[in-house]
Amino acid sequence: MFNLFGGKKLESVLCATRKVKVSGVVFTIGKINILHYLDGSKIIQQVYDVYKSSKQEAMPELSEKKLKEFFSHFLVAGVVSPKLTLKEDGDGIFVEKMFVDWDMCMKLYEEIMLFTYGKKKTQLKV
Repeated sequence: MFNLFGGKKLESVLCATRKVKVSGVVFTIGKINILHYLDGSKIIQQVYDVYKSSKQEAMPELSEKKLKEFFSHFLVAGVVSPKLTLKEDGDGIFVEKMFVDWDMCMKLYEEIMLFTYGKKKTQLKV
């Protein structure tokens, strides 16, 4: 029948992907899903913390291990193609091999975040 409302199909919205070119490599990315966090992936960042009135450092140090773990899980969850894996003997590219080119990882992270959450408006209209 005719589609009177001109809407999209549910399947195309739920399984949406986008091709992006980062550092000359074409990646197919998908949106980050909260279920990735529930299955044990560490893809959610701590956005804020409760204020603590003590004489500790203003910014706690971020360990290299935690940073690698976060980016590994995030990129495996967000990149559809080429297939990335968390284990070196897995069926895909070991994600930590990408850390040689840190700029590529950061640009890919940015593309996945923009695709998942959309571009935020930063200008105030007066």
